[in-house]
Amino acid sequence: MTHDTVPETNTGNTQTGRRRPLTWRRLALRALWLLLYPAAFLSVSFVRSRPGLVESVYSQGIYPPLSETIGGAFSMFPFSFAEMLVYSIVAFLVWFAASSISRAVRRRLPLRRFLNSLLMILIVGGAGLNAFYWMWGFNYFRVPLRNRLGIVQTERTPEQLESLCLLLAEAANRTRSGLEENNEGIFVFQGGQREALKLIPAAYANLGKILPLFDRRVYRPKPVLASELMSYAGISGIFIPFTEEANVNVADPPLLVGSSAAHETAHFLGIASEDEANFTAYLACLASDSPELEYSGLMLALIHAGNALSRVDRSAYADLWKSYSDAVVRDLDQYNAYLQSHQGEVAETVDKVNDNYLKANGQAAGVASYGQMVDLLLDYYGRAAEP
Repeated sequence: MTHDTVPETNTGNTQTGRRRPLTWRRLALRALWLLLYPAAFLSVSFVRSRPGLVESVYSQGIYPPLSETIGGAFSMFPFSFAEMLVYSIVAFLVWFAASSISRAVRRRLPLRRFLNSLLMILIVGGAGLNAFYWMWGFNYFRVPLRNRLGIVQTERTPEQLESLCLLLAEAANRTRSGLEENNEGIFVFQGGQREALKLIPAAYANLGKILPLFDRRVYRPKPVLASELMSYAGISGIFIPFTEEANVNVADPPLLVGSSAAHETAHFLGIASEDEANFTAYLACLASDSPELEYSGLMLALIHAGNALSRVDRSAYADLWKSYSDAVVRDLDQYNAYLQSHQGEVAETVDKVNDNYLKANGQAAGVASYGQMVDLLLDYYGRAAEP
């Protein structure tokens, strides 16, 4: 069926179908949308000192159904939709820059048109910033996880830290025996890294039965196609709030791929703090029916606790290393060699950007907050050992 053409009517100064001219006044009015940036900063400033309000209204009210709806929708894609979105955005920005430069050189790009295009990009950025906080970012300012779990923070001695490390080492040695290895004697997941990601939903389902705080449905983390590039950037995984997808670097050694997947999934549950996400990942891995995932979680905790011990007592750390089984030592040596082979300026730059990002969202320790999971581990096990 076709539509009849309506004859154009000329009524003086206007013509139907002609685009309104882009005047400086229209450009100035459009620039008012840049107020989206101060709106985001003001909303963050308001919630920063109100964790109780954030917890009750947002983290337990708005966020769960929002994340489950969006996460469920994008879980239907077998690939990371967020990764494809990032590539599309980068491609558009490259095209825009090249097109603008080309037209400017040929003097075919009026200044107002260029400013309008730039303004639209900034407006989309402002909208994205607000969407980030409303779709997930406000979780940075919720009640701390230790409070919700009833874990009281106490001062722990170096001796208690050493005892924790030895406890974790013993469990890691025990769990490691019997796990599948490659030809070099290095731990690997049965079926490969990507199959390991499928273990995460069941692990969190088990954890939810033990600790109702985590009793929410989660979805399988997504493997990243550009995982090798992520390794050079020093990134083991990333959670994208706009699609509620947990994305995992599957090029990393198997040792921590499972716990990295559990870490990014913890973010999906609204656990924004990095140290809290690490601690949650550890709990989820231990709750898993898979000894492979359990081993990955134990090694995540052991690496962090061992690094903390090495800073306070080098002799105790040397003794701890001697307690590792040969298989655990092989896994750690391979993991460290992989990290060293991918170090460089890119990783340092990403680390600095991530550090500033964490500090801007209320984590004063920045990247160092990854190590604070040790305090949670000490208090968690200390509570269990106390009468």
